[in-house]
Amino acid sequence: MLAIMWLLPLILIAVVLTGFISRSLNTQVHRTISTTMEKAVEICTLRLNDCIEQSKDISYNGRLRDIYERYQKDGNESGLYSSTSSLLGEKYKFNEDYRMTGLYYTDQPDRVYYTGSTYLYESQRYYQNFAKEAIQKASEVIDTDTVLVTVNNRVYLVRNVMDHSFHPYAVLFMDLNEPRIFESLKSVWQYQSLTVFFNGEDIYRADESIIPADREVNDGRVIMKDVDLVYSRRDLGSNEMLYAVKYNRDAVQKELAVPVNIFVLILLFIIPLALLLVRFVTDRVSKPVEELVSASEEITRGNYGVTVPVHTENGEISDLDMNFNTMSLKLKDQFEKIYVEEIALRDANIHALQSQINPHFLNNTLEIINWEARMDGNEQVSKMIEALSTMLGATLNREKRDQISLKEELEYVDAYLYIIECRFRDRFECTRTIEYEEALEYMVPRLIIQPIIENAVEHGRSQDGMESVSIEIRGGRTLSSDLTIIVTNKGVPDPGTMDKIHHLLNDETTEETHSTHIGIRNVNKRLKILYGEQSGLTIEPDEKGNTVSTIFVKKSQL
Repeated sequence: MLAIMWLLPLILIAVVLTGFISRSLNTQVHRTISTTMEKAVEICTLRLNDCIEQSKDISYNGRLRDIYERYQKDGNESGLYSSTSSLLGEKYKFNEDYRMTGLYYTDQPDRVYYTGSTYLYESQRYYQNFAKEAIQKASEVIDTDTVLVTVNNRVYLVRNVMDHSFHPYAVLFMDLNEPRIFESLKSVWQYQSLTVFFNGEDIYRADESIIPADREVNDGRVIMKDVDLVYSRRDLGSNEMLYAVKYNRDAVQKELAVPVNIFVLILLFIIPLALLLVRFVTDRVSKPVEELVSASEEITRGNYGVTVPVHTENGEISDLDMNFNTMSLKLKDQFEKIYVEEIALRDANIHALQSQINPHFLNNTLEIINWEARMDGNEQVSKMIEALSTMLGATLNREKRDQISLKEELEYVDAYLYIIECRFRDRFECTRTIEYEEALEYMVPRLIIQPIIENAVEHGRSQDGMESVSIEIRGGRTLSSDLTIIVTNKGVPDPGTMDKIHHLLNDETTEETHSTHIGIRNVNKRLKILYGEQSGLTIEPDEKGNTVSTIFVKKSQL
């Protein structure tokens, strides 16, 4: 009676529940492995695509072609070496995704130009001793494509640089930093080893991996083969990448066995406790983990900023929930910032293209004109040219400094104001006041004030027919910001123009393309990107019929 009424039902329940829990945990484990593999492969693909896009940049921006064409005309090899090396260093020297970047012209294949940082010397020797022949052979057959060449488990990205007739005149190759490019694959749950294939060829292994290429993986999804291998295929241009990861099957089985055994023991000894445990596991573990998995899948689909409920009563899960929410929100914020930066850069590039001219040629021309003016004794023209040269030097930014002192920024403003003063003569009036001298040492973005002055001159002309201009510049501090630059000009723009200015500063769509309006919009965006949303630019009329433009930066951000 005891066996029939108690022991056999208990064993049956234990067997059924054990099988159910085992299958559920096994499904959850496979889902976790697949999810981590999917995210790891996405990161690898993004990094490889970034390398390919950066290799295209030197092909399409025209600077290398200009350098080579100039060399063909003047035969100056030292100039060719200096210009080519400088361009490579500017583009690729400090990128950690590759150890070294090299380039050679097809008519001089033995003369290679290199750039890199930590691994440059070792990478140069390796290329000369082992990889040179393989890279040159690959460049002869790839045409305009990009290909990965492997030499002794070392991967090179190779592409041809084409002229206007789509004939290769140079070859660019990158010694990829494979551990960094493919390091995300090691984040796959219970990772043990990995292999990466390019067009079916084994190009990289880690941790003594020997994993076969699986020809049956014919789409981009994650495919789990056998019991301890996971594959994922991705297209890389016209080529195919296959990622294979081997995970620790024994460790997975052990993790699966522990909760199952504990649950069976609990069921065998006390049913009420088992039922309470089932409920506890469901509410405290399964549901929160499913919420996290579901939210992570939303993120993989591009829905950044997804959050999960925080289970405050469950310590570790609560920490995991909060950390996941923090990560998701930060990821969303970073993508939004990147988007804003790309939009601002695009607008700046468009504005630059609308007035493109060779800056070095213009600077040299101004020096000649200045010399001629001094020889003729025309000091005013000479000073105007010097002011214009100062403005041109600010835009060239030869020292590659993103930020300069407020004192230096005001020197550029003075140069611009001198040109405006020569234009309007006695119809121009400008006063400048800095309330405390230490503000002159604050670091600010380059050319952050000049667009505001330009806008003030544009909209600050009087309506008396004489087109006189009056501007006041004040530097000080307010309760909400430590650095404040205020530009005041006579007159108020018409309501239509004021609305367009407000739309630009609020980052709303407008059809206005005036250069001064693009300038104030970029000033506002640059301030917010560098110093946060509480900093920025405002333009408002005051009660005296003036227009007041205010730049403000929070003290904590300076």
